[in-house]
Amino acid sequence: MRIKEQLQAIRNLDFEIDSLLRVMEVERARAERRTTVFSLEEKGSGDAHSREHTYVKLIDLSRQIDEKIGELVDTRNALMAIVLELESSDERSVIISRYFNRHTWEEVAEKQGYSVRTIHRLHGDALQNLERICRQNISAK
Repeated sequence: MRIKEQLQAIRNLDFEIDSLLRVMEVERARAERRTTVFSLEEKGSGDAHSREHTYVKLIDLSRQIDEKIGELVDTRNALMAIVLELESSDERSVIISRYFNRHTWEEVAEKQGYSVRTIHRLHGDALQNLERICRQNISAK
């Protein structure tokens, strides 16, 4: 997998974790609503099963999120070590802002005080240099 694909993968994984966390919030709210309803009026055993199913779903979702977060942390750490080898602080900033901090191109340009076009050029240069660094690291092993 090329470096750009790896960087994009951490960005996508970060978005996926956010989505799973939102799903978990919705499921948790449903569980709380069910608990409140139970305290107001008795229902049949079907409602207890439904609540239990919701809690099991929350536990499974929590495990999935934990696994994804572990994967994200490991991948981010490995990629950050490579990014920090870039000689140009501008290139490092572009890559970190775009992929690690999930900024848009416009936000990256604004934060660095460059045009979007210049940011795209710096990004391209950074990717080429990261590929070179990866090749050097592989040949050094």
